[in-house]
Amino acid sequence: MKILYCITRSKWGGAQNHLYELIRAQALKGSDVILVVGDEGDLTKKIHENKIPCRIILMSSLVREISISKDLRSIRKFRKLVKKENPAIVHLHSSKAGAVGRVACINLNVKVIFTAHGWSFTDGVSKKKARVFVGIERFLSGFTDKVICVSKFDYDIANRKNIFKNTTGIAIYNGVPDEYPNLSLERDRNEPINFVMIARFSDVQKRQDLLIDAAKLLSEKGITNYRITFIGDGERLLEAKNKVHAYQLEDKIDFLGFKETPMDYLDHNSVLTLISDYEGLPISIIEGMCMGRPILATDVGGVNELITHGENGYLTSVKPEDIKLFMHKISQLTTDEFQQLSVNSRKLYEKSFTIDDFISSTFRCYTDVL
Repeated sequence: MKILYCITRSKWGGAQNHLYELIRAQALKGSDVILVVGDEGDLTKKIHENKIPCRIILMSSLVREISISKDLRSIRKFRKLVKKENPAIVHLHSSKAGAVGRVACINLNVKVIFTAHGWSFTDGVSKKKARVFVGIERFLSGFTDKVICVSKFDYDIANRKNIFKNTTGIAIYNGVPDEYPNLSLERDRNEPINFVMIARFSDVQKRQDLLIDAAKLLSEKGITNYRITFIGDGERLLEAKNKVHAYQLEDKIDFLGFKETPMDYLDHNSVLTLISDYEGLPISIIEGMCMGRPILATDVGGVNELITHGENGYLTSVKPEDIKLFMHKISQLTTDEFQQLSVNSRKLYEKSFTIDDFISSTFRCYTDVL
């Protein structure tokens, strides 16, 4: 069948990772796959490099920021494209593409699916902003055949906000392929624990600053058997580096910048770490679980669907004092305790978050709407 996918930005992130795997799987099935995206970047580059048979259509007017003129232009262009291509399914990703695409498809003979990679009205978002986005999503739901949520948490929020009044919703977990480096699950007690956080420094939801604050508290207590590695770039990177310099923590914290294969930088003493104000279902955590890494993350969004506290990692609040306590706890684990967390992470990945489960569940959703 012919499927038209759409996402706002090509810059790599969880939504782009998710969409790449869908495009790859659908192309392997022999479907006619089209991707509409607002710019060129990591996603389009990866599709080209891996020679995936997918037609890419750039729509420069499709931007993340609200722009009445550009948004109206995108709606007109997208509607014209859908009429021309006549796909069986239009599958939209990210809030702006979801809004533009659904309005463009009104009264067209096409099935429309929207995947919410975390809601704009989730916990942690201001009440005023949340009310606006709830109203928008309720309106758009009337032009949506199916809404896919990437976590039960997001599904429950949407259900409580009556987003599914005029459509149906389903929760489908993200999944990742089992193609990451095979690591030893044993910790080397002679080496410090390395807390590795993979996230851009541009999005205010990611709180690298809180991890740095926690490191300062550890150093003040004379606790030194740890390291922190940040992987990612963005406009707030310099701000974070300045804070590390002010705290005199250069010997404890490394900045590696953007890496195309960030999981290559996790070793057998690494803990996959994600400190955020809000989340959907973070793919970086699932990748860490696939590699058998213990996890340290804030208890927000669907994160507690990935982490069973004390079994494959630890859930913390966003308070630096709490983050510090769990960093210290992890650094004091025996080899056997650390290994058990690692084993449990891998088992949970195999049970619920494989790429096969994610792809097959999404394809069943396609069949259902058709």
